[in-house]
Amino acid sequence: MRGKKATNGIKTGDIFESEKYGSFEIIDYIDSRNVVVRFLSTGFETTAQAVSVLKGNIKDKYLPSVQGVGIVGDNLTVDETGKHTKEYKIWSDAIGRCYSKKNHKRSRTYFDCYLSDNFLNFTYFSSWCKKQRGFGNKGWVIDKDLLHKGNREYGEDFCCFIPEEVNIALTNSKSARGEYPIGVSFNKPRQKFIAATTKLNGASKHLGIFDTPIEAFMCYKYHKEQYLKYLAEKYKDQIDPRAYNALMSWEVNIDD
Repeated sequence: MRGKKATNGIKTGDIFESEKYGSFEIIDYIDSRNVVVRFLSTGFETTAQAVSVLKGNIKDKYLPSVQGVGIVGDNLTVDETGKHTKEYKIWSDAIGRCYSKKNHKRSRTYFDCYLSDNFLNFTYFSSWCKKQRGFGNKGWVIDKDLLHKGNREYGEDFCCFIPEEVNIALTNSKSARGEYPIGVSFNKPRQKFIAATTKLNGASKHLGIFDTPIEAFMCYKYHKEQYLKYLAEKYKDQIDPRAYNALMSWEVNIDD
């Protein structure tokens, strides 16, 4: 019965403090195993045991709790074996790359990247994942760069799932490249420029030796763009049509 008074003193309308998630109100006391509470800051409602209410050991799933920005919500984050679900692992990893200060100290690659408001909500992200081509495929990863080159946002307009082979092909290793254009290195003994090896069908391939870095880059550019077209055709029937079109029209620039 709504508003039932408990022998432990808990009653409807009482306000309690949780250990980590702020204040919550008693909405209904059914029995000692079923106490309905609502958090004041977010409006999240859940049912808990009376002992948890008294200890304040209740979680507000609408409060940003993952890196201070990610909202878990009502979705399950673990499967029947107790392991994190695939979509939760993808989501939490993306948040870690974008918002973890520890990760930023190791690498600045994702320093200015972020998740859209929708993607910060795990319930929304989980639903989005399950509608995407390639989600759950072994060796496939979420990508934010292919559909819009240079993009820094993880969001539904920018993300898709692609095979790891494609993801590796799109990596430019800019931070570790040095002074020459992408795909170019200098051979000191020969005093020549080499079109760097590039991943073609999974194997390294030497592309040529040139007098200038521009010539070497143009060789690399041609082969890299041809390789991306090859990958587009290879996975055409499996990837998002947007990903296929992006691979077919991808242009390698000298300042990539």
